[in-house]
Amino acid sequence: MTKEFTASLNMSNVTLEYVEWREFVNKGLLFTFFLSLLSITGTLGNAVVFLTNLRCDKPSNYRTLIQCLALVDFLSCAVGIPGYVLKARYQYTIESNTLCRVLTVFHFYVGITSLTILSFSAIERFRKTCRPFGSQFNRKEIKRVCVCLNIFGLLLSAPSAYAFNSEEVNLQNGSLIGRTCKLEKDRIFSRVYISVFIFCLIFCVLVDTVFYSLIGRKIISQNKRGPKTVSFRNRPVKTPEVSSDRDRKPDSSQRMSNVSLTSISQQQDHNNATKRNTSLKGKALYEKSVQISVMFLVCSLLSCASFVPLFVFRCMEIYDAKLRERTFEALGPMAAILNRFHVINHVINPIVYCLLSSNFRDECLSLFKCRKK
Repeated sequence: MTKEFTASLNMSNVTLEYVEWREFVNKGLLFTFFLSLLSITGTLGNAVVFLTNLRCDKPSNYRTLIQCLALVDFLSCAVGIPGYVLKARYQYTIESNTLCRVLTVFHFYVGITSLTILSFSAIERFRKTCRPFGSQFNRKEIKRVCVCLNIFGLLLSAPSAYAFNSEEVNLQNGSLIGRTCKLEKDRIFSRVYISVFIFCLIFCVLVDTVFYSLIGRKIISQNKRGPKTVSFRNRPVKTPEVSSDRDRKPDSSQRMSNVSLTSISQQQDHNNATKRNTSLKGKALYEKSVQISVMFLVCSLLSCASFVPLFVFRCMEIYDAKLRERTFEALGPMAAILNRFHVINHVINPIVYCLLSSNFRDECLSLFKCRKK
């Protein structure tokens, strides 16, 4: 009887803040360390990418896309990831619906915008690689598209404010009542919105798959027969006829003929050198274009792969919530990490640029070098 009374007394002394803290210590420390590391790395990396492309003397389409993508990823790492840490630390005491909805809209906005920019990059690289002599985007059009994609991401993420809410949860067998920011899965609107989000994710994956498959096919075929270069056709040069001894002119005419032969030989050497230089320049431009396409391809692959766990968990949340709860219990602390694994999409791009682009590495080094006065 005394033990039961002591247990009930201990249960009555347990506060919501204590339960929340114990939950965070048991399941949230590893998650917090993981997100904090990503936040610091992504914030610094994307800031370096943005500044490196900002001070570049030779702006181009792909640099404009990288700069726009780096700005979105910077906002995600500097604001969005700390928002996830905040929700994990105070998961049962978030009573403000406004805070819950603002964080949710922001998280959907950076995710959708990042994916759509990468998908548009696939289209731009396709036109650059597979249709080099067709109409191309100019820098003004690229900037307009980036602005439109940001507006599209904001419009598509705004309805998430009505799909998520701060709801009550029962803790300690109903003795405590907390509030947590979560999806209102019982509402039809929430199910429809998450289905639309999943459709957009699948659509972006299909766009990347189709266009990068065509780009890869083009690169492979070009490597088999060599890159296309500009060819020049030299006009046939008429060499002066050598006359016989009977028709031989004075020595002055012979000297003029020798001079003309020398000038013709020099002109031919100049044309051959120009042709070689043009061929080398065309080959260098082709290799640079391939390098940029491969760089965007790797970024898109890693981005799509990072959203796979979120895609699976959201489908479980809509169609089988009990299966999701059992999966989270079985995974333990790793469940929270996998649920937010998509934030790697906003961190990995600067690392890919450094690994695959020698020009970007040189520009980053020059950014940190002290300029001599």
